[in-house]
Amino acid sequence: ELSDHYDFSTDPSVQAAFDVSILDILEVELILEYTEDSRDPIMDELIVAADVGNFGFSAGRFYAPFGLYYSHFITGPLLEFSETRRDILLLDYDLLDRVEFAVFAFDGETRKSGDSKDDMGWGASVDALLLDGRLNLGAGFISNLAESDEEFLREENNIFQKKVGAWNAYAVYEADSWDVSLEVLKAQGRFREFDIGEDRPESWNIEAAYFPSNSFEVAFRYERSKELIDAPEEQFGIAFTWRLSNNVSMTAEYLQSDYKKGFVEEDDDIFVDAGNTIAMWFAFEF
Repeated sequence: ELSDHYDFSTDPSVQAAFDVSILDILEVELILEYTEDSRDPIMDELIVAADVGNFGFSAGRFYAPFGLYYSHFITGPLLEFSETRRDILLLDYDLLDRVEFAVFAFDGETRKSGDSKDDMGWGASVDALLLDGRLNLGAGFISNLAESDEEFLREENNIFQKKVGAWNAYAVYEADSWDVSLEVLKAQGRFREFDIGEDRPESWNIEAAYFPSNSFEVAFRYERSKELIDAPEEQFGIAFTWRLSNNVSMTAEYLQSDYKKGFVEEDDDIFVDAGNTIAMWFAFEF
């Protein structure tokens, strides 16, 4: 039996960011987030960073530099299944203000079956700005996809049989009145804990946006996924953003989702066939 799925929710959230620079060398950044589900503010990121010449060093709790997830929409792209926030040490090198190389390591929360210690994850990325900064190209690798915020192995107590890494690549071109982006992300191997057909997740996303004025933009998205549990196989939609003033903006979006037959189960013997998402976002900056 198949069913349509509709999403409509109001989830207010507030973020507060604090940034302190010391002698133009050392920088400390703290981001706190408050949501309706949390009684107290949550520390989203805490970064201590230093720059010496072309080298940069960062330490703290933040998101691994893996994946760009570039989007004009409220709802993040399906690519975000790889988003990973951990305690990270990062070293980067800037070449001619055009190319940046980064390597990082993080304290993991998963471990291999039979081991008593959690896994130590790592990754690397490269990001380049070309054509006077209009074209942004990048690629990266992360050693353990199970460490992502998606928590793929939560039901297995975060114990893996074999470590599964992932790679990504992206391109973003920005013109004066429009931009276009493409990003692809794919697991390098297969999760032995999952059934065939849902053990090697991947996704790609393409977006295009047009800016007829400084206060209005319209964006289009088309994305697909494969073997990504509980996610649509195909999704596309449109988003409108109005900048009402320098401090106030509003975004409205619509997304239509199509699911692989018999892949996402909503209730017993009822599978999701299609879905529709309507979302609105008000942003106040001060």
